[in-house]
Amino acid sequence: QNSRNGLFSGMAGKYERSKPQTFMFVVLKWIVWLLDLLFPCFPSRKKPSVDEICKLAENKLGYQTSGFGDHMLWRRALEAYLEDVNSQDDNPLARAVVRMETSKELVKRLRILHTLQQNPSITEVELPRPVFIVGMPRTGSTILHQLLAQDSRAMSVPYWQWEDPVPSPEGQVDNRLENAKKSIAALNFCSSELKSIHLTEAHEADECHQGWIDFIFAVRSAFGLIPGLNRSQELFWSSDLTEMYRNQEKILKMLKWQQKPKLAQEWMILKCPLHTIALEDLYSVFSDTTFVWTHRNMESVVCSVVGLFFVGDISSMPSKIHLDTLGKKSLNLLTRLMQRGLEERDRLEANGVEFVDFYYSDLIEDLETALEGLYDKLSIDTLPQEKQRITEYYRTTQEARKHKKKPLRFTLDDINLTSGDIESAFAGYYNRFPKAKR
Repeated sequence: QNSRNGLFSGMAGKYERSKPQTFMFVVLKWIVWLLDLLFPCFPSRKKPSVDEICKLAENKLGYQTSGFGDHMLWRRALEAYLEDVNSQDDNPLARAVVRMETSKELVKRLRILHTLQQNPSITEVELPRPVFIVGMPRTGSTILHQLLAQDSRAMSVPYWQWEDPVPSPEGQVDNRLENAKKSIAALNFCSSELKSIHLTEAHEADECHQGWIDFIFAVRSAFGLIPGLNRSQELFWSSDLTEMYRNQEKILKMLKWQQKPKLAQEWMILKCPLHTIALEDLYSVFSDTTFVWTHRNMESVVCSVVGLFFVGDISSMPSKIHLDTLGKKSLNLLTRLMQRGLEERDRLEANGVEFVDFYYSDLIEDLETALEGLYDKLSIDTLPQEKQRITEYYRTTQEARKHKKKPLRFTLDDINLTSGDIESAFAGYYNRFPKAKR
């Protein structure tokens, strides 16, 4: 450790990298900064408040509702997020963007709660048996999720439905898919590297957090992807998230309710690494679930999560990032997440809850054998037509990725860590799941 610190002190720029932002986005940041500096009345100068955002959302909605709901987790989460953003006095772009983002999310909350109130039969809809993919981020859970979503017997939720689960009024054109495509394009505009981190299109199955209305920006907060979200992060880790999962269940029922014609789906596949923080809260709502825990060599995971942090801070003013700092941040986050997840898993398993372990290395070595084994453990029949659909999707997806922007890749040396650091941090995990070291 001392030798590596000495090397860094003598080579100040070894771990320094430029931030991956498009030219137009950099120009936009500096325009907002100059406007904020020159014009005291510019919107970014005023720090947004919860009451202001709520009023803005109600005005945007354009019709009366019964309000934001009785449970207050959404408000506490928004208050913490705004406090974190407001504490960053040197970042006018973040304050300018936060009004747009948060008001949009509160409009979504109002529309969902209003639809549920106007259609009480939604709560009576029966959902298929849930299967939740959990575990560490960057362990192949996205590709596994999207592969299983190709099975016609499985209910899954694409990005566009999480983005806007409320159906269009009768007789109107449903533009939700097209709007979601524009939303993804806007995200990619902010950072040219973003599209290489999470390879999901608007029509493909995506993570549950996209639909959480009680803790907006949950990934940013829980994982601390944006510097300074300290209050938000600790609130997510310390809160009872049962109400958040109750509302997720209602949204899933809303999506099933609007299927025309109703599909005969036998199970439902859902995924988000954030579930690993709150497995017991999740299970208290989805009590018939089976968990699939994805595994991958933790050296690869730590380096890959650095890539998330690398592109996560797209709105801050500094143009340089220190990879050694991100390496420590990644290691600390994953150590905490692993400990929390395994502790909750142990308690659930002691009460008979089923966990199935799935290894990314198996998927890479032999896709068909890996999926057949998974289906067997989930007590789901492997049908030839479904197997063909899944393998064809995998083939075309892998071919398409060859022509997309190459993903960010860092090594342990890039982030000032060693194999010994990883072995020490995850010794207990490797002892329990030795196959994960492959």
